[in-house]
Amino acid sequence: MFRRPSGRLGFSFGRFITNAIPNFANNNPERDAELSLTEKDLLWTHQIHGAEAVGRSPMTLDGESFLSGGVAS
Repeated sequence: MFRRPSGRLGFSFGRFITNAIPNFANNNPERDAELSLTEKDLLWTHQIHGAEAVGRSPMTLDGESFLSGGVAS
């Protein structure tokens, strides 16, 4: 069950399955990004200030996010 923006309750079978059965297929430590504290700080700063500059959500990653975090060159 989840709340819709209108306040009513809704049911999504996809959400139910995702929450009831964990997906271990995506749990691959080799694909995880290991960021140093400096890289994490740079990424956080980019996300906050970049979001304010262009009016997007700070949770949205863009191409510059990967450069700021040192994930990509």
